[in-house]
Amino acid sequence: MNKQLLTTSIIATLGVFLVYFHYKLALDNLYALIIMASLASSYIGSFTRYFTPISVLLSFLALAYPFLSLPSSLLPSFLIYFFIALGIGIIAIAIPWVWELVIFILLALFSFAHEASFLNVHFMHTYLNIISVLYLSLFSALGFADLSAAAGKGYPGLIKIEGLPKNSTWYAEVNGVFKAENRDLIKGKRVEITFCPQFISGYYFIPDTVNITVKEGRKKVVKFDKTDKIPPADKFPHCFAYFQCKGLPTNIQWSVIVNNVEYSAPASSIITVPLFNTKEGLWNAKEITIGNISFKPTLNNGAIKRGEKTIIEYVSFVQQTTQQQNTKPNLPPLDKWDPKIWIGKEMYGYKILSVIGTGGNGYVLKAEKDGSLYAIKVFSISPSSNVTISMTSNFDLIFKESETLKNLSTNPKFVRIYGIYIDSNNLRSVLKGNAEVYYNYPPAIIMEYMMGGTSLNLAESQIAYSTQWPLIVKEIIKEVAEALAFLHSNSFVHLDVKPENIFFSRDLGKYPEEVYRNIMGSVKLGDLGSSVRIGEKITQATPGYCPPEQIEAIILGKGANPKMDIFALGMTAYTLLILKKDNPISNILNMTIDSYLSGNVSEAMKSIQQAKQVLSSWRPILPQNTPQDLANMIIRSLSLNPEYRPTAEEIVRGLN
Repeated sequence: MNKQLLTTSIIATLGVFLVYFHYKLALDNLYALIIMASLASSYIGSFTRYFTPISVLLSFLALAYPFLSLPSSLLPSFLIYFFIALGIGIIAIAIPWVWELVIFILLALFSFAHEASFLNVHFMHTYLNIISVLYLSLFSALGFADLSAAAGKGYPGLIKIEGLPKNSTWYAEVNGVFKAENRDLIKGKRVEITFCPQFISGYYFIPDTVNITVKEGRKKVVKFDKTDKIPPADKFPHCFAYFQCKGLPTNIQWSVIVNNVEYSAPASSIITVPLFNTKEGLWNAKEITIGNISFKPTLNNGAIKRGEKTIIEYVSFVQQTTQQQNTKPNLPPLDKWDPKIWIGKEMYGYKILSVIGTGGNGYVLKAEKDGSLYAIKVFSISPSSNVTISMTSNFDLIFKESETLKNLSTNPKFVRIYGIYIDSNNLRSVLKGNAEVYYNYPPAIIMEYMMGGTSLNLAESQIAYSTQWPLIVKEIIKEVAEALAFLHSNSFVHLDVKPENIFFSRDLGKYPEEVYRNIMGSVKLGDLGSSVRIGEKITQATPGYCPPEQIEAIILGKGANPKMDIFALGMTAYTLLILKKDNPISNILNMTIDSYLSGNVSEAMKSIQQAKQVLSSWRPILPQNTPQDLANMIIRSLSLNPEYRPTAEEIVRGLN
């Protein structure tokens, strides 16, 4: 119903009766019929918009009829009154019934004022003209009110709901307010509804639209489709709550309870919780135990609204058994540690099978869990000074970036990281020399097990002496460059590119052609635990592969630069091609580190300058069958000036 038009029609009717009863006028039959039809059609149009065009015509006909019935000789002189009445009525488009009421009040005042004794009889003709204009303005205002109604103004907006069970309760945000509704027709001057799927009687009902707005006089239909499958969160993101965990190994399940319903997912995934029938939910998270390691949420309960995301952080601690507390194994000191002592032991829920390799900053162990193989990198606390050097403990930085590193490792060019176990309390004990704590709870990274070994293993095989070897090296370097391009674009620097950290995800075969064919797509860069953000302080370096400025940055506290990785990649390519370590500055950089560790910073800086001088005059000699594009890449990458070195993206393009 259009209340504005109905009120306008009532006021117009009162005005007509006022004039004709007050002046006792006799109406022309046709004119009376037009007036009655105009008023009646406006009443009908108040209830159905589709009748208003007829009301418009009849109202303006009632306005024009008195002028049409005049003799043609008088028409020009009276036409001015027609346009005045038309102009007065046009305001009714903006304020229909209010303006009609103003006209009615003026008409009443002037109708009764002409009988007052103070009026001069000479002005009576003027007052009658004014009354006539106001009377005709009633029909003008009514006509414009009808015209406004025909455009939809004054009628409610309507949203029709179809597809839901009859008399069922459904939930939506109506004009910004979350409501429970059981109507199939929503009315209002302006209706805005944000829909979510509905869960009714064990089924989901999915709307064909998410947001809908209906203005005055408009009608729209929203249809729901019935299904037994939960709707996708990407189509209705505002209807779900989202939970993400931090600090959990990515290969375990975690869960959150929302409104007494438990939802679970792998720790690497976000849990999406449907909140279709409520605006918010109450949640709580439980402690997770793996073996004797417990992960406790820093905040275990709270409230979450639809469309919001909550990050639940977990901290780990060790639950020591009585047997562990009373057992004191005969362990070697940390500076003489033998990783074989872990074979047969369970570490963080993984059974250690063998030692894969030993590096300067740790050990790589082969482990098994639930029938699958994994590699565990355990950091050494006292690394040897001539391989990978950890100038300070960077465990806090690794733990801080653990979630980011795990996410980066999902790129297929990297060895996947499943979990990072670094307990700061245990670490403090280890740094004080407690070998027992190191034996039971070492700082470790759980990684994807690589069946094909490393590029160092491949370089030590007979494959390296085949004519295919330079092409194999080229493919390895190209794919590592792709990994570095991704890492650098995400604002990280690897800082430890070397043959030992380049892995193959599958067995490459026994013959050169077979290896070359299988190597494509199987190369992965490992040891993301050494990575730091661009510009952050550097705590480690491998003198056999890193550029002089990387050691210099450690000494002076400068930040990491992607061009450090490019130098290491070039030195890796050079080493793989010539099948031996022939870095002319490696020994100098080792002496640099020894000087720095002994506290002689000035001597260390002199060694850095010496290394730079040697590097500036060094020209690497490559095998004759080295592909020219690979040779160009090596020469540029080993430049003393980082600005002359190519980017990882340029290397990929060049080797393609």
